[in-house]
Amino acid sequence: MTYRIHDHTEETDCEYCGRPLYVGDRAVEDSRGMVFCSDTCAVISISRVTQLTSDDRRCANDNDRN
Repeated sequence: MTYRIHDHTEETDCEYCGRPLYVGDRAVEDSRGMVFCSDTCAVISISRVTQLTSDDRRCANDNDRN
């Protein structure tokens, strides 16, 4: 969901790059409730989570074999 920040209580930082988001800025909120400064940061964040989850599963499988 994309929206404009309308109140100072909504101000936050991008969950991926850390850019501050102030009143009047466009924000992107994903299905997890995380807020980003752009669609790009949201997509990169989802890709990173998917990659880390895959790495964790691979690591667990390697440990099970040992």
